[in-house]
Amino acid sequence: MSLSVTDRISIKFHNITGGNISSGRTLRIAEGLKETQNIPEKIVKLLSRKVGKHPELKQFMPQEVNTNLAKTHALSAVEIYNKGITQAKNELTGLQKMMNGHHEHVQKISNSILHNNIGIEFRAEVGGVLNELGSGFSNILKLEEKINNLNGDKYAIKQKIASHQKTKSNIIDMYGERGSLSPAWGNADRSISALEGKMSRKNTEIKTLESSLLDHREVLALSVITVAERRKDLVSDNTQPLVNSYKSNFSELQSIPYKANLIEKSIIELQNQRENAVELADRIDHIQLLHMTNKVITDTNTILELTNNKILKLKSNIENTMQAQLAKAKEINIAISGIKSSDKFNVFSQEALSLPNVPNHKPDTTSSNLIKKRAELAS
Repeated sequence: MSLSVTDRISIKFHNITGGNISSGRTLRIAEGLKETQNIPEKIVKLLSRKVGKHPELKQFMPQEVNTNLAKTHALSAVEIYNKGITQAKNELTGLQKMMNGHHEHVQKISNSILHNNIGIEFRAEVGGVLNELGSGFSNILKLEEKINNLNGDKYAIKQKIASHQKTKSNIIDMYGERGSLSPAWGNADRSISALEGKMSRKNTEIKTLESSLLDHREVLALSVITVAERRKDLVSDNTQPLVNSYKSNFSELQSIPYKANLIEKSIIELQNQRENAVELADRIDHIQLLHMTNKVITDTNTILELTNNKILKLKSNIENTMQAQLAKAKEINIAISGIKSSDKFNVFSQEALSLPNVPNHKPDTTSSNLIKKRAELAS
């Protein structure tokens, strides 16, 4: 990234003030960023703001910068969609919690109304409504009593299981692993299995009773609130705010399915938009890869062209040198051939340059012959 000091200062200043830089500086900054793979977010915002108001600048900006800006926008869109999806899912979770907490909220309101209104006439009115709905205070009390008794049974079973487990542990401590073969250990183990089965049946029974109790309590709560709303003459002054709280909560509860449906549709739409943005970012990555590949090929071709030019120049120099050397060799050959074919330039005659005849007889080395030869040479 090759940006001048003034360009950097201008970028920082306009990011703070939120203004737009000039078109000339925009193009100059873009030119300095054409080799940059990851343009800083602040510069992206600045360039995007300018290009958003002056789209015609795109045609004058380097293609690499336009591609980088497009990729940055695509990735930003993906991030925004992810945040939107997360927020929508959190809203769905909140609606689900509201639905789950509605019964508890109604129970609290009902208990508060009953606590503040202990008059016999009010309770008689509530009892009458309960009877009409197939419930009653006595039904609720009986269910609560049964559940408490079953919980007591469960506690006793837990104690027995713990006792048998201790027996098994003591046997192992005394006799080691072979203790598991003893009758006492086997009896304790079978007792535990039987008690665990009994515990499971108790849990199932308690679940059934708790579900029935929840239904009766819901009927009771609605009956209490209905009577409190209908017979304001039988309740205290602080009852009406409780009734209003129930109405508000119930109104919100009724709107939950509609809200949840809208949110679910929004999530689907956001997910589709996110997929489109991811696909766009992938396509831009492919384009950037093509740009990089093209640049590598272009640079390689340039290097090969320079190398080829150097080779051609070297070849030309070698050929020129060889031609010069061949010319010199030719001149020398001509000079040498001229000397051999002409005698006027020779200092000695051909006869003088001729080699003497070499005798081909075997010399006589006897003493008489040697004396005779010496006499001839002396004369």
